[in-house]
Amino acid sequence: MQRMLFLVIGICVLTAACGSETKKTATAKPAAAASNAATESAYCDTARQWSVHEIVPVNEDDPVAARKYWGEYTAFNEKASGLAPAAIKDDWNLSVEAINNTLGPVLEKYNFEFARLEKEGSAQEKAIADQPPENVQQAQAAIHRYESDVCAAGQPQPADVDFSGEKKVVAYCDAIAANNDMVNKVFADGAKPADVRKLTTSKEFQAVIEKEHDSAPSAIKADRDVLYSFWKKMQLPLQAKYGYDFRKILLDGPRADRETLQSISPAVHDNYARAAAYEQQVCAQ
Repeated sequence: MQRMLFLVIGICVLTAACGSETKKTATAKPAAAASNAATESAYCDTARQWSVHEIVPVNEDDPVAARKYWGEYTAFNEKASGLAPAAIKDDWNLSVEAINNTLGPVLEKYNFEFARLEKEGSAQEKAIADQPPENVQQAQAAIHRYESDVCAAGQPQPADVDFSGEKKVVAYCDAIAANNDMVNKVFADGAKPADVRKLTTSKEFQAVIEKEHDSAPSAIKADRDVLYSFWKKMQLPLQAKYGYDFRKILLDGPRADRETLQSISPAVHDNYARAAAYEQQVCAQ
């Protein structure tokens, strides 16, 4: 069960591409140049603030903590939907309606006690809590694409490329899984700069990155070459420059630094999206 966190802009910025362990629900369109006005808008500021908010872990097994988070989440939805640009205004309206009128009442009914919902809830209620309807998923995918490609509030969405016929390269997928595991542990603890630095500079983590590069399947070998070089030459120095503080880069850094951090720079956007598509379609199976 995905619970209530189904409109979250993920942050996975320790490497150029951390991979995906979820099923394919959305695809990315080719990167488009965002105007400076759009990137520096109040909407994008709000999106980046929320992505930073999401770094702080929430104990959803605690109903009090879950309810508090829900209040913050719905406040973000209200603010963001009010500021949303025309390109995603209808998507926001559809998403907010589903959150407020469909998901919210279910969570309130069970007092944000997810174990109780799982035990006592009807099949329909469990389905609502598990994931939104297809049309809402697509609306939220459009929001995520805008917030990543324009706002630098997240990484590129998986590309619209079919890798279903590709053979799984176990060594590569194992490296992606190890990367995800190491990164997730740091973020579960709040991604403190000291912890980020410790992980990023560790021999164990660097060995995983090397394994990702060296074992990359032929279908995305060229993409991984680009991502590896970008990580070494651009992302590692950027993280060191800001003291391994993602929050500072996202909230205070100039546009170029935010784009580098999130791999939405035109230099790597499409490479990241292709690698993410492979990992989502092949590694996650």
